[in-house]
Amino acid sequence: MGMGIPLILAAVFGNKLLPTAGAWMNTVKTLFGFILLAAPIFLLERILPELWSTILWSALGIIAFSWLYHIKNRLEFGGWKQSAVGIIAVLGLFASAQPALNYWFSGGSHNTQAATIEFQRITTVTDLEQQLELAKQAGKPVMLDFYADWCVACKEFEKYTFHDPSVEKKLQNFILLQADVTRNQVQDIELLQSLKVLGLPTIEFWDAQGNHIPAARLTGFMAAEPFENHIERFISEN
Repeated sequence: MGMGIPLILAAVFGNKLLPTAGAWMNTVKTLFGFILLAAPIFLLERILPELWSTILWSALGIIAFSWLYHIKNRLEFGGWKQSAVGIIAVLGLFASAQPALNYWFSGGSHNTQAATIEFQRITTVTDLEQQLELAKQAGKPVMLDFYADWCVACKEFEKYTFHDPSVEKKLQNFILLQADVTRNQVQDIELLQSLKVLGLPTIEFWDAQGNHIPAARLTGFMAAEPFENHIERFISEN
């Protein structure tokens, strides 16, 4: 019924209800073309550096809104539709150019500013065991971050959470480890299996005595403030 009734209505009243073909179809086709171009950029930004992702999004936005500004000339001159489309196009152009301009004038400094913590890369189970032993001798808790280039939430942790000033202050008390499992090599699989990690992002914790704390595991993105609260609970309980 749900599929058949609309088809019957379209067949009976199609000439009256459906818009006729014309130049507007080319406009719709171009509009969906820009939407389709956004899909590969969305997928590529998982593996591309932030600079290139910013450039691609800005370029697509500038081209799309420039086309929209050109389209307004087809509308009635001086009408409210032409004015509305023109205003939207100009605002869109400014909004599209702003991220690239901000990145350019800041020199990409927002990626490195106030970076007071540093992760140590590990690749094997043996590396992890050695680092846990060293941390136990130093009397420091350990945080292990499983990372991959294709993991969007992992990059969000890097950008929005780990390098937040308040979070960095808390993480200075930890030995920070990171396992890059982008290539999914044999040693990566062994490391994931050793901790029964099923997916990314996953963050594991050990206390200052070297004891693994499964209850402290994080799966999925967490913003800076709740992440800081999680760390505080972890320190106070251990």
